[in-house]
Amino acid sequence: MRRMERLVKRFDAGIMGSDLFKKIIDQNLNIESLNQEKTFKISQNGEFESAFKVYLNDKITKLEKVLGTHSEILQRKDFIVLMCNYVVYAKLFQKHDPKLFKRIWTLQKRAPLIQIVGHITFKSESFLKIHCPTEASSKLDPKDMRQYRVDYLKSLDSVYKARMEEQYLKMCEWCSQINLPSFSDMPTAPKDIRSMCTVLLNGISLASQVKILTDDLLLLHYTEHVPMTEDLLIPILNGISIIKGVDLEISSKITQISLTLPIMKRAIQDQMLRIWKVALGEVEKMAKSEWKDFLHYVFTVASESARGTLTYIRLRFIHLFSPILSLKELVKAENQPLMEDCFSRMNVLSEFERTLYNVTHLDYFYKIRKYASVFFKLILEQKTSFHFMKYLFRVLEDSRRLLNKVAYLEEKDQLMTQYKKEIMSMFVKEIIDPIVNKVSNSLRLKIHTYYIDKIRAENPYKEEYLDIKNIVSCDSLFLFGERINIKAMIEEKMTKQFYDISAFNPNDWQTYEDMKTLAFNLFGLELQDNLLPPQKLEQGMDIIAIVKKLRDFIPYYHFSIHTQVLSTLTTRCFLKEPTICKRALMCLACRRRRIHSVLMAWA
Repeated sequence: MRRMERLVKRFDAGIMGSDLFKKIIDQNLNIESLNQEKTFKISQNGEFESAFKVYLNDKITKLEKVLGTHSEILQRKDFIVLMCNYVVYAKLFQKHDPKLFKRIWTLQKRAPLIQIVGHITFKSESFLKIHCPTEASSKLDPKDMRQYRVDYLKSLDSVYKARMEEQYLKMCEWCSQINLPSFSDMPTAPKDIRSMCTVLLNGISLASQVKILTDDLLLLHYTEHVPMTEDLLIPILNGISIIKGVDLEISSKITQISLTLPIMKRAIQDQMLRIWKVALGEVEKMAKSEWKDFLHYVFTVASESARGTLTYIRLRFIHLFSPILSLKELVKAENQPLMEDCFSRMNVLSEFERTLYNVTHLDYFYKIRKYASVFFKLILEQKTSFHFMKYLFRVLEDSRRLLNKVAYLEEKDQLMTQYKKEIMSMFVKEIIDPIVNKVSNSLRLKIHTYYIDKIRAENPYKEEYLDIKNIVSCDSLFLFGERINIKAMIEEKMTKQFYDISAFNPNDWQTYEDMKTLAFNLFGLELQDNLLPPQKLEQGMDIIAIVKKLRDFIPYYHFSIHTQVLSTLTTRCFLKEPTICKRALMCLACRRRRIHSVLMAWA
């Protein structure tokens, strides 16, 4: 077992220390024959090298068109794959291509931050400098990537608010489209299918754009240790509401969408088949060669795959040969944009739920949870709607999936339990306690204004107004799978507060009774009675003493309903009839009296 633990630690250190990729590319990639008499050097394979360069150029061109535009969804991780492939190219052929490297380096301006998982980000410039040190020079743009990220962050801080206002208007328009009556029916006409597909993809694109901007803003402030100004907090809340609004709207219709997805994918497949049919005709016209046979095979297999259900293997085949399936020599120029649009739509729809999760979840929020208390405070101060609270709660839950996978602690739920307590303590401190104090002061001032002439009432035009009734009626809040009942939490705290004050000053009980009634009439708060007992019970029947003696009473005493006699069994075994005891005779004498009189005599 110890040897196994040491082996696992070595593997873990290699993976977590980012040495795994380095060890892969440092191995001998030349092919040796079985008898080891001849070695095939890949670096001398010119045909493979030219094909590899065509592949890299094609990937760079596609990323240049997508990164930093409204069409970007999850392409930043494709940028990591591109950099890894370039390093493999440099290792295989023992040389670098300055033009390719410069284009790859410039792509960093379109993706200054690449999130891998949670708060962990990928530093592209460090990766390239480690594995391609000879290419790093002063001619590259940008020269200093870290300084570029800081400058980019400053510009993002200045435009983020305006961008969120623009995206919020798009969000309102999109919500009106997805809630149209025609969207609730199963589409049959091709026009309705295209319209429904467009609405879904617009929602995914909208959430993706807002998430990219929000990720860049929050994670760059976190990684570059740049303090955030307060004027960015409200726009961040607006961005969160847009992301989670898209998530809620689509999730509420996920059953209907799941039934419609095959129809939408079938419509896209038909478009692709019509284009490939024309391209296959162009292939037939080519002169006989190995290249023609290869193209014929690719288009034939792709067409057969598109005619049936797109399984994972078929989809990967189409994705792998997408550069060939959209060759300019075979696909007409007017069909090129349509072909690219079909590929992008198919990639999203084929993994719709996974894509929706990736563009609507901010799983790094655990690391910046200190902002939660500030967001709670802003929401309470009415600087934004209180209904934004449900969106903030859903963002706080996004870290749940990662925290539940933590394996280095003895208790699996330890980190999650601590996170829950921390968030709930912030919520109580920034939301519940201020509301309780505000309501208590308001009620106390209204009651004292009525009883005391010198005290003035609140001026609604000058005093800060807090819509308590709207907050109390907000009952659709859920945090970590549990319903948050704000009304019950406020009632519990106010009941305890009123009872403690009444216990401290019993003569003022009438005032707090009036405050309790006023709280119900104004805010709908149902507080418990805060009355204290007027005196100590020193006379009469002692219920506690009777209950303590019931254990001895039940085994030996019996009561007859018919004769109304309370009797006891004697300890002498030769007596067949029960002996009537002294207390039983007392019960017989007062059998027409109330039963508690009997119990008092017995006690």
